[in-house]
Amino acid sequence: MGSKGAVRHVRRLEKSRDVIGVIAVLTQSRHRDDVDVQAACLRVLGNVCFHDAWNGRLAGRSGAIEALVDAMRRHGGNEKLQEDGCFALRSMCRYGDENGRLAGRCGAIEAVVHAMKRHGGNEKLQEKGCAALVRMCLGNDENARLAGRSGAIEAVVHAMKRHGGSEDVQYSGYWALNNMCYGNAENARLAERYGAIQAVVDAMKRHGENGTVHRSGCWALVHMCIDNAEARRLAARHGAPLQAVVDAATRHRGNENVQKKGYGNFVASWLCVVVASWLWWLRRTNKSPTRR
Repeated sequence: MGSKGAVRHVRRLEKSRDVIGVIAVLTQSRHRDDVDVQAACLRVLGNVCFHDAWNGRLAGRSGAIEALVDAMRRHGGNEKLQEDGCFALRSMCRYGDENGRLAGRCGAIEAVVHAMKRHGGNEKLQEKGCAALVRMCLGNDENARLAGRSGAIEAVVHAMKRHGGSEDVQYSGYWALNNMCYGNAENARLAERYGAIQAVVDAMKRHGENGTVHRSGCWALVHMCIDNAEARRLAARHGAPLQAVVDAATRHRGNENVQKKGYGNFVASWLCVVVASWLWWLRRTNKSPTRR
């Protein structure tokens, strides 16, 4: 079966949602250096696992993550394959902790970071890379530490700055920073060092009509500052973070779009007011609160 025939076969497997068949094509030695076949397999893996917990877990148990990382390493210069690989990782790591742990062990985090740094101008890749990091680091302290050591925080901040006009990149970037910095003081220090606080605030200001972006930004600010005294002082010294969350609180009290997203006006406004009050207290007292 040639390249075109293999791609057509993978598309038929997508219709039948045959994840094992897709993995079989992906791992065949004769197709490993064929970028078109590999990209097709990764795209289909992402699609058949995205809303299917059974397929996601089955793919992880059947060697899909290891094969995906191999494909991303072999074809690092192909933007489409890297994009599809990030999407497939996001899909497979949505269900359960085991796929996330496996992804961390076999080099998936490093592969995503490398793709984001190499293809910084590709907006879709940056969004999918951030989203993959969100899933791999969610509730996984070891993966969060590995991401910090592998340059993921720097890559996410760079993506947010370079693609400031993209709400999708900002949203996924917020949650990637949130999950990497939650309970991790070292990652919080890295985030502060690479300018993540200002990147978050700039995005909150730029996308003022999007309640989801504001809510996510508030959480990211909290988790970047709570274990980092220097970040708290930085946030307190600048009026921008305070103004950003105050604007968010007042802007979205009556925003129907927030309700449509499922978060509720009260929750979004309450969270923003809490963060705003905390930053106001920091500025007035010129000191950092002590964790209890």
